[in-house]
Amino acid sequence: MGHARRMTHPQYLSTADAARLTGLTPGAIRAAARCGRLRVAATTVSGTRLFSAEDVPSVVTQNRPVVVT
Repeated sequence: MGHARRMTHPQYLSTADAARLTGLTPGAIRAAARCGRLRVAATTVSGTRLFSAEDVPSVVTQNRPVVVT
């Protein structure tokens, strides 16, 4: 029997889901939350951070290098 995937509310993403969506590592997602670039929208009873599906894409644009010409 395979591992069942836990479902979160569709408007929330776990750290792992946010990392998959953005191409960043889970550590980068957690670091963005620690320094305030990504707001933790909710926390589960077990302590899993949940991020708003609307907020997560902004982390990608914040992590892109700026090219000055």
